[in-house]
Amino acid sequence: MRSSAYIAVALLALGFQSSATEFHAGFDDLVEDLLTKWHLPGLSIAVVRGGETESKGYGYARLPDVRATPDTLWFAGSTTKAFVATAAGLLVQNDSVPDFKWSSRLTDLLPGEFVLSEEYQTLHTTLEDALSHRSGLPRHDTSYGWGDETPEDIVKRLRYLPLTSEPRTRFQYCNIMFATVGVMLERHTGLQLESLLHDWIWKPLGMKSTTFSVQQAIGSGDLAAGYYWDEDGETYIPEPYYDILPVAGAGATISSANDYSLWIKALLESAKKLEHETGPLTSELLQALWTPRSYVDLGFVNTSHIASSVNYALGWMVVQVDKYTVITHSGGLPGFGTQVFLVPELDFGFTSMGNEVGRATFVGAQLFLLLLKEIRDEIVIEEHSGLQRSLERLLPLFGTPAQSGSRTKLAGFDADSATLPLPGDVGDYLGLYSHPAYGPINISLAGNSSTVPLSSIMDSQLPLAGRSPTPQLLVTPTHRVFSTSFVLTHTSTTFFDAQGYWIHGPTPENDQVTCGNAQPSPDTSGTKRNLKCKDEAVWQKAWPGQAVFEYSPDGKVATLGIEIEEEQIRVAGETGNWRDGMIWFAKVSE
Repeated sequence: MRSSAYIAVALLALGFQSSATEFHAGFDDLVEDLLTKWHLPGLSIAVVRGGETESKGYGYARLPDVRATPDTLWFAGSTTKAFVATAAGLLVQNDSVPDFKWSSRLTDLLPGEFVLSEEYQTLHTTLEDALSHRSGLPRHDTSYGWGDETPEDIVKRLRYLPLTSEPRTRFQYCNIMFATVGVMLERHTGLQLESLLHDWIWKPLGMKSTTFSVQQAIGSGDLAAGYYWDEDGETYIPEPYYDILPVAGAGATISSANDYSLWIKALLESAKKLEHETGPLTSELLQALWTPRSYVDLGFVNTSHIASSVNYALGWMVVQVDKYTVITHSGGLPGFGTQVFLVPELDFGFTSMGNEVGRATFVGAQLFLLLLKEIRDEIVIEEHSGLQRSLERLLPLFGTPAQSGSRTKLAGFDADSATLPLPGDVGDYLGLYSHPAYGPINISLAGNSSTVPLSSIMDSQLPLAGRSPTPQLLVTPTHRVFSTSFVLTHTSTTFFDAQGYWIHGPTPENDQVTCGNAQPSPDTSGTKRNLKCKDEAVWQKAWPGQAVFEYSPDGKVATLGIEIEEEQIRVAGETGNWRDGMIWFAKVSE
């Protein structure tokens, strides 16, 4: 393993013991090896320790040959939530706004606008509930961004989204609630959310590159490209730049590792009650932001060897690792993954930003835990392989759109053991359907699509171009924030199996990111990396479910129900009413 001047400087700045020199002399090689192993094109990191900062870029910001640096710009996703919660806290602490409290009802803060689907939740959901994911509203991540939707439109459509619990009874990650708080902040300050965060937080801290504007980031020349690693094709697929402005408060930030190091440094200083000279943070504010509000029940995920408890505060997760409290949040969008970790007791902070969502968040967490163990060798973290398995399952739960595993068929779906034919003609089921919050979707024959790579997404036994009597339909939502689709395969009568897909790569609406083939530059570790890249769409299997068409009294196909939202399906399983697990779309045209 090779040494470097950077590592020597980092050792001094971070205060590591000389006994750890051997590990850190190979730190660059370690990162490069992780990029190769996990098929991550590039990564920027910054480490803050004892008031000193070190940062560096690894790999590629853009294929084929643009290297990552500490100033490379990346989509930071849900790490935006900490900024929004901080801005809300500054209003709470402002004596000139006496009616603005953590316990204030959102219906009072957004009178006439904040209306949920049930009156009790409307009247009892507070600002604190929205910022700690305990409002009773689940994700509904595939519902937003269609048409020319604005954050204000999303607030107006809250009343059409099914709730799945009462306030303060269950942790349910919800980007839409942070978008709602963003609108509320704009109403009470008269500033656009980006301007508010810039004036109140980013500018005072010297974060000069941080923005919500994709065009501004592109114009800087420093914006990384995001990718999806296609395991089957062993190639990178370039992701489009996503327009997150409809849910800006949940994840619109674009920033760099160097800018985020300033944010981390200010947080650590304020945690020590050393208020930043020109900054907005105070220890009292951080205490409010970092006090746990929601217990995160990870269910099937065993995290005992990583953390003894996982809680959500206000825009932050609070995790207990050994005897230390870790304040953290990840951020994920298709093509990009960001991690922020703070250990106030050790005056230690870390951020990583990379360009493949799941792989970047995983590699960043691995590096943080390795550095944490170097700072405090007595910390007990189970063997690497166990940590690796758990992180792979834990990290996607935060900051990225929900991706579900297998689901149990609901009672009523398989009541008839025999497969009965689809009533009427298959053409009766085609056409445009719509939901007031989820928007319009188009139903077509799957085998007739010229824009979908059917051979790559369908099982060989399924029909292609009418070669099988089993009807199969393609559900195509209109363009929205996240690209998704469903393939419906007939089971019996009007019941279908529904397979959801995430669509990666260029779309007809967005093909501004392209790629080529790249080889490592001479100054890399010497490990030959597969950097093959293709400009094509890839469909990734996501969530399985069921769907059903229903007829109107006059004998026409009228509605389509699809299982989309995981929490709705949970509730339906508990109540035994499978209809409650569906999003219902009304047919509006042939």
